[in-house]
Amino acid sequence: KENIRLTSALERCVNLKTLDLSQNGLRDLLVDYKRIDSMAKLKFLDLKQNRLKNLDSLPTCERLEILHLEGNLIANVRELEILQTRAPQLKQLYLENSSANLRNPLCRTKHYSELIVKMLPGLTVLNGMRLNYEYSLYNLGKSIEKAFCKNEEEEKGDDDSRTSPASRSSGVELCPELEAGLDEDVDKLESLLASCKKLVKQQ
Repeated sequence: KENIRLTSALERCVNLKTLDLSQNGLRDLLVDYKRIDSMAKLKFLDLKQNRLKNLDSLPTCERLEILHLEGNLIANVRELEILQTRAPQLKQLYLENSSANLRNPLCRTKHYSELIVKMLPGLTVLNGMRLNYEYSLYNLGKSIEKAFCKNEEEEKGDDDSRTSPASRSSGVELCPELEAGLDEDVDKLESLLASCKKLVKQQ
């Protein structure tokens, strides 16, 4: 679908609470090339899998709580600042799905989720992850990344941090077979930690 345009009938739907415009190839939300001023009662808006690069054409939605934008072309976090005034009651924002096959280019920005949370402090859910729950995936990821950063700082201050397990074992000598086994286990652990760190940075 290309260059789909919204019709003027949408302006007359003043009592609309739920609107699904997903998968329509929309480049904007203009009606007759003009922005709809307000959709005051709208609470749920699904715009996923369109071709939106920004939200400049979004009507003012005073009661909007849930907004789906997965699979669009929004490349900069700053394009979402407009939600502060156009959707002041927004609680749930979706920019990518759980499998990350529907996402916006901005989702490749390092720590983009933290930037959005600071920009939109009223959010309670981002990409399906609860933000105000101590043990949510979002907060767990932040805790893991913080631990990684702390570990990296400690390793930088230790010139011998990359020596073999045997040489870090208070001078205890190990048989070659046991030392080789420990080296293999350490390699597996470091590989697992690296994978976890990569996963966290994608959030």
